[in-house]
Amino acid sequence: MSVTLTPQVTLCPQCRVELAIPTIGAGQHVICAACRHRFVPQWLAVVRRVSRMAVASLILAIASLLAICLTGIPAIVLGVLALIDIRHRKGQLKGGRLAVCGIVIGAILSVPYIPVWLALGIPLMQMLRPNRGVQAVQVPSAAPAIESMPPENEESAPRIEP
Repeated sequence: MSVTLTPQVTLCPQCRVELAIPTIGAGQHVICAACRHRFVPQWLAVVRRVSRMAVASLILAIASLLAICLTGIPAIVLGVLALIDIRHRKGQLKGGRLAVCGIVIGAILSVPYIPVWLALGIPLMQMLRPNRGVQAVQVPSAAPAIESMPPENEESAPRIEP
């Protein structure tokens, strides 16, 4: 979408000469006729907004003081996503420092709780997990009664009884 703006008067930032600019598209540069300096007029400057993910990351990181690290991990994830978004939008968003603060504060407040969560989580997972181990089978007694067929000579045949 191309936006066409009406003629304006602006000053060259280098030589301070007043310039009348005809119709121009948003984001286009102007070249000063006097000093040949290339610039974007002030009234065409792009307004950068703060990344909402960066703000949310910082809020969640600070909230992890009260939430015992439940919001610290999401603060780290949102901070990383905010930094990626800010980098991809190339100048349209700001808030990189907010995102970094959210990551750092979220990590500092979450790391001390990792042993606590492991100490609570491992027994809980073992309790909830169904027993999938090898089940022991009861073996009958080791010395069963063995009787053999009576041979022709009963005196020579072994006879075992329990």
